[in-house]
This record gives sequence, C-alpha cells and structure tokens, in this order.
Amino acid sequence: MTRVGSGPMPTEVTDEQGDMLVELGHEYGTNTGRRRRPGWLDLVLLRHAVRLNSLSEIAVTKLDVLSAFDTLKVCVAYRDGDALYEHVPYHQSVLHRAQPIYRELPGWRSDLSGARTVSDLPKQLALTSRSLPSTPACR
Repeated sequence: MTRVGSGPMPTEVTDEQGDMLVELGHEYGTNTGRRRRPGWLDLVLLRHAVRLNSLSEIAVTKLDVLSAFDTLKVCVAYRDGDALYEHVPYHQSVLHRAQPIYRELPGWRSDLSGARTVSDLPKQLALTSRSLPSTPACR
C-alpha cells in the first residue's frame, strides 16, 4: 500500500525496503511527482475499507514489485501499550502511536511479466494469498 501526504500510517516502511518498493513500483505522484509513502499490506485498514464501502471484491496489483522480496509482511492488528486493536482505533491519536503486528509470509521470487491468467502465477503466490486472513464479504 502507498499514500501521499501526512498522517498516521502504521505500516509505513522507511528503510531500504521502502526505497525498493517506491523504485520498483514507480510510486511517485502523477501530478506533483512527489514520492509516495510505501507500507506493507494493512489488513486492519483493509477490513475497515471493506465495511465502510460495502466492497464485494478487491483488485490486487503490483505483484511484480513484491516478487523482489524473500518475505512479505502483512499487518494483522495494532498494539498501543497493552491494548490490542484488530479494528481501526476510534481516536486518531491511538493510530499515531500504534505499532503494527505483522504476520510474515514467504515471497515467491518469480518473474511475473509473462503471466496473463491466474494459472500463470507461481504456486507460492497462490499459497501466500490463501494464507491471508479472510476479509468478511470480500474476495
């Protein structure tokens, strides 16, 4: 996931991996050319977006960018002190302090440029996507 502008983003990646996500994914603003802020998949925010927008499907893009990583991180909850949040906290101040709780998944390290159908994708990618926690009402 990426975003522009300020504000809380618990899964933001600010190290070399973040630079890699930006460069491989060409993550720069269309109008301003400003660098986007990269982060790992945040299932807490994704579940919130699904509920808020009544989504029935989600398109997953940029899988080729993720092929560069041996492991992928997926945020499954947030921690703020002793509190554990599996939903978006009600107060933005909590979101600013929240520490992501990650589940690490194996990467697939495959060239996806020739993939045209789901069956063309590496088996490891299918296993990785199936191991993600399900999001209610969305496939």
